[in-house]
Parts: sequence; C-alpha cells; structure tokens
Amino acid sequence: MAARNKYGNKKFVDQHGTRWDSEKEYYRWVYLKQALQQGKISNLERQVVFELLPNIKEEQTVQLKTKTKTVIKTVQHRVTYHADFVYVKDGERIVEDVKGHPRLLTAEYLLKKKMMRALLGLEIKEVYNETDKI
Repeated sequence: MAARNKYGNKKFVDQHGTRWDSEKEYYRWVYLKQALQQGKISNLERQVVFELLPNIKEEQTVQLKTKTKTVIKTVQHRVTYHADFVYVKDGERIVEDVKGHPRLLTAEYLLKKKMMRALLGLEIKEVYNETDKI
C-alpha cells in the first residue's frame, strides 16, 4: 500500500510505469491528452519548472592546509515552482496545478502563486476536478 501524504493523496503509477503525484493528476493528464488530440489545446507539457528567484552566491575565503583560496558558494538555493501541466489554448499559455480542495492550499503554494503572477506575469489555474473545462 502506498503511503499517503499529509493531504491524503497517494502517489500513483499508471499502466506504463509513469509515476504521478496523485490519481487525480493522472486522470487530468488523460483528459488534457484527449483535448490535445482533438486540437483544443497545443504544446502540452507536464512537470514544468519555473525559476522564481535565482541562487544567491557569495565569494568566501577557505583556508586549506597550504594556502588560502577564494571560492564562490551558494548561500541560498533558488526558489522554483513546479507546474503540473502547461499548455497553449487560443494562443494563451495556461499553467495548471491539480489540487484536492481549496482549503488545502498551503502558505508556500499561495506565496509561489503570487510570485508567479508578480515576477513572471503568469496565473496558475487550479483544477479540482479531472474534467474541469479547459
């Protein structure tokens, strides 16, 4: 039996061996693939990574046994958002995230959603039902 995360969804593996974050996400993919085949959408991608903030690096002096060396180290890692699906509909790029319920949106997700809009000018479309209209 697959372990559930704190929001109740289970990881899911389809008949091809592809891993999904949830069964709901898999069925949304099936729905979007049908829309792609029917010509309703184009350029369908899954698990697209958007960089919201880059790594922050600093020069640091490191004392080795025989010498002192200056190196560049990452002091804070980049901030990214992983979209479940991205596609084009009527010339507009759509970024989708499959969610279980509106009350289960985390503070981290809401912050990244706001950063996507403010920094990249992209809205995230939340999908709660696999067959929500595209």
